[in-house]
Amino acid sequence: MLIMAESGQKTIPEMVKEEDAPLQKAQESVLIICAHPDDEIFGAGASIAKYAREGKRIRAVIFSYGEKSHMWLQKKISVGMRVNESKNADKIIGCTESAVFFGLEEGKFPAQIRERGLDQKIREIILAEKPWRIFTHSFDDPHPDHRAVYKEVSEAVKETGIETEILMFEVWNLINLSNRNKPSTYINVSDTFGLKLAALREFRSQWLTMFFLLPKLIFSTFMNGLSCECRFAEKFYKA
Repeated sequence: MLIMAESGQKTIPEMVKEEDAPLQKAQESVLIICAHPDDEIFGAGASIAKYAREGKRIRAVIFSYGEKSHMWLQKKISVGMRVNESKNADKIIGCTESAVFFGLEEGKFPAQIRERGLDQKIREIILAEKPWRIFTHSFDDPHPDHRAVYKEVSEAVKETGIETEILMFEVWNLINLSNRNKPSTYINVSDTFGLKLAALREFRSQWLTMFFLLPKLIFSTFMNGLSCECRFAEKFYKA
């Protein structure tokens, strides 16, 4: 079941059954664009797994290797560890294309995007994929790298003129903000939430992050499910 409702309105969300919605082409492309390895799983892993099962082409674009989470290790070791974890997780949720890593230094995204010409690269990827949907960070995420990725994605979509839907996900916001003046979308992930949790277990190096975020993740996914009368649902805001 897919439920779509305008946030901030005191109305009952419109109930739309997926079988009644317009069918999407099997090979439509879905992009998930994020700042660090594991963001794509935390943010939209179950929805990505759902679309992979439907036969859509899935690709992740990750701006950094996230190696600063292990600053005591040599860079090549921490990078290899984070990349392997991400690849294993992406296989579990069904990504059909190899992830693209930009390798930016955390905390320096805006400057390095311009220095390396990655603003043009992200536009080329969007033009090549012509995605039906793009999942990315929210504009008000507390993490500056996450906000920088959202800004880049929104500008790229505007400049390319591609008709696509940008769905924003939460990572570090402790609650799904309900007072945004943005339409919200709930996706029923009851059949694929287990795959998301299995994928998250691949990020063994991020046990501390898991400790803080997993309880909130499970609780919010359960509560989202109550909103659309299913076991589990992921909630996104339309950019």
